Amino acid sequence: MPYLENNPNLQTTITQDRTFYVKATSPFQCVSWDSVNLYLVKPDLKASRTRICTDDTVVLTAGKAAYFEWQSNPLDPELSTQSTSPEIVVSPKQTTVYTVIGHGTNGCSATPLTQKIEVFPYPILSVRLTPDYIDSENPSVQFADLSQYGTTSLWNFGNGNTSTLRTVVFSFTDLSQDSILISLTTGNE
Repeated sequence: MPYLENNPNLQTTITQDRTFYVKATSPFQCVSWDSVNLYLVKPDLKASRTRICTDDTVVLTAGKAAYFEWQSNPLDPELSTQSTSPEIVVSPKQTTVYTVIGHGTNGCSATPLTQKIEVFPYPILSVRLTPDYIDSENPSVQFADLSQYGTTSLWNFGNGNTSTLRTVVFSFTDLSQDSILISLTTGNE
């Protein structure tokens, strides 16, 4: 570190945490030393995950500042009780952008950091069958997954046959049973 003599005012720009040492000498050659620690307010922001289903929770963690100020768009009422904590737990009902501003002990503020949390609603199951009965002359049925918010499908036709198509035609070969259980699992991001 450079040594400056007879300089009562030092101006410098820091890019990392730094300690400055000060040496004062009296006219009687008495020497006194002191130090000043300067901490750079350069917060970071981490999210436990960025894509969730409705009612799931996310932990947002900020660091490298003395205290924090959280905001959200749209407004998240959960922030009112934890708006200055370095770690917050949220469960947004819709896709939300969280912003944190890190502050130093002297009141300086860092550039705001943002994190978008995407919220995906659970699919609402809806199925269409065409025709809605099985004809022994033409035992083919078209199954369509019309689930709101659904983007993936997994059909199980109860006989070992499956399909991942959103709309699938299935031909029944064994019409001796009164009923057959067909299942659909639908999902999204």
